[in-house]
Amino acid sequence: MELKGEKFCDILENIVKCPVCQERLNGDFALCETGHCVCRECTLKNSGKCIIKSCMKPYTGTRNLLIEGLLQQIDGIKVCLMELDATNRKLKNDNKQTNNDKKDGLSPGQYLCWITDNCEFIGYESEMAQHYEHHHPLEYHEDSNGKFPYTQNWQMNYMADDNLNRAFKISKLGLFILHMTKNPTNILRACILMLAPSGIAFQHYYRLEIECDKKKKVYNGRVDSARISKGRVLRHRGVGLFITSNEDLSNALKENLLFECSVTIEKSNETIFNVLNPKNTNNQQNSAKNQIDFKVRNSKTAEFHKQQLNIDTKKKEEQKKKVGDKINSNIHPLINKTPIQPAMTSLCDIKNQMVEQKKDFSRKMAISQDKIYQTRDSHADKLATTQSRSLYPSLKQESIHQRSPNVPGASGMVNNHFQVGCEKPVPSAPFIERQPPYNPFVNQQRDANRERFHNAGKANKNKDSCVVC
Repeated sequence: MELKGEKFCDILENIVKCPVCQERLNGDFALCETGHCVCRECTLKNSGKCIIKSCMKPYTGTRNLLIEGLLQQIDGIKVCLMELDATNRKLKNDNKQTNNDKKDGLSPGQYLCWITDNCEFIGYESEMAQHYEHHHPLEYHEDSNGKFPYTQNWQMNYMADDNLNRAFKISKLGLFILHMTKNPTNILRACILMLAPSGIAFQHYYRLEIECDKKKKVYNGRVDSARISKGRVLRHRGVGLFITSNEDLSNALKENLLFECSVTIEKSNETIFNVLNPKNTNNQQNSAKNQIDFKVRNSKTAEFHKQQLNIDTKKKEEQKKKVGDKINSNIHPLINKTPIQPAMTSLCDIKNQMVEQKKDFSRKMAISQDKIYQTRDSHADKLATTQSRSLYPSLKQESIHQRSPNVPGASGMVNNHFQVGCEKPVPSAPFIERQPPYNPFVNQQRDANRERFHNAGKANKNKDSCVVC
């Protein structure tokens, strides 16, 4: 990082300054053990020790040759630095002037001649009008009516040697330039400039139309200031009408060479043109669609913004009402204040709550145990019936056969070989012994008996023996 001469001189002055009296050291100064340089007059204020409170070391008889040499040469160094600063400032100013000259080389209010590249005339707006009238009369036109919209038509030649730039003056408005160039790649570019500052030039719009062999291209845009450089206009591809070599209009220009160019100028507050650049069009219908009424568009946008503002205000009012309703619902009706939340409950309240919770838990457990016992009893009853059937499968059939009457050939009589007269038995529900609820810790013997009976029933099933055949 470069230091300026004045700042560097200040740094040198601080180095050779006495820390006590804040003045430049003389040739005779004292040096303490830690390296502080103090002038002789300040050393007398303290008895042989450094006057700086943080140091307080004794002075030595050694010399500091670096400080002595700097004291001898400091004035010459400062003079050299000031001279370097002056030369640098001159160079910067010269560079600024050359850069400004390269940009446009114009003073405020002056303009270049845009008709030909060979003409180097520079002048004010009034001088430029006289220059065009006397030196470029074929390319200059002046209108005295001043009616709007202003329209100007030209018939031009696409030959390379023909000058395509035109100048025209509209009374009570200003001087305009039709700047048209052709690149080596056969790209035709055209735009409209005004001899005025950019703030005034931007207040005007133009419509540029080029037609050849019933093929047309239209561009609508904003007028630019003529104070910009010619190279910038050529590089700026976002402004103006472009005809590339791939288009049908370019081929028609090369074949016919003659084409018609029309320009229409309008003020921004009365314009009927679209500010946006429309797409390339090949016929009159597409170009007419791209021409939009500026006033109507502005009125529509204004109405749309009003509607949006009304909608936004309604939404804000509804949100405020909702917030107010919430606040009013939280306010107590008698005190007109928000209800105060209760403080932390005492230990007695917590203890009572715990006791109630325990009671509820014990009740729920008792109810659940009763349900479990009931289900176990029903399960045990089912087990007893199944076991008895498995152990004695033909016992019920034998008792029925023994009680059946001895009627030969009677339907429903199963066994008639006993020849014993008896009445038909009345069906009765089987007797099942009621058993206490199941408890694995008390009724271990009963479980063992059940397992024994169950195993015996399985053994009888495996055998193919039957009591009554």
